[in-house]
Amino acid sequence: MSKGKCSKRGVILAFIHWVLCADDFRCVGTGEKFEGVQQDSEPSENLPTGWKNGEAPLRYIDTKTKNNFVLYSFATRGDNMQVALMRTSDKECGARCVRMSDVVGDEGKLSEPLRWAREFADLVEPFRPKKETTDGLLISEHKPASPQPEPNQPGPFQPGGPTRDPPGGGPFQPKPPKFDPWHPPFE
Repeated sequence: MSKGKCSKRGVILAFIHWVLCADDFRCVGTGEKFEGVQQDSEPSENLPTGWKNGEAPLRYIDTKTKNNFVLYSFATRGDNMQVALMRTSDKECGARCVRMSDVVGDEGKLSEPLRWAREFADLVEPFRPKKETTDGLLISEHKPASPQPEPNQPGPFQPGGPTRDPPGGGPFQPKPPKFDPWHPPFE
């Protein structure tokens, strides 16, 4: 690999770094330990000098909660990569395993950046505050809940369910034109 060129793993980590920064995380250096280590720099949206395509874990601080996090990445069997974001206070983790060739093409460009931004944003999901719904379920406060169908109710294409065209036609029945442009009423 030539100098200045990023590996697929490096491209993915740089993208995850961008996703984390968009969620108010700031990078504070490389390595696993926060205690007793003078931070490499002020919290920043930049990757630290010498991040080496993800060979060393990256340290982050969540500016919303002031919690410390470490981002690990491991190249696994074949073309796979495991990524884990760990909160240092309680060792809670959010993790994803991806096939690098699915995320980054041979030319080094991201395939489907919006899809992967959503996938990698889920690394942060376990750490966000949860609120209780009226039925006792916990949902994340920063992600809107999708509406769920009522239990035991038929769906739109099941027998007994609503259909697109109710019997007898719908409210938008086409009316015959009053004037036919192809056969004018006058001669």
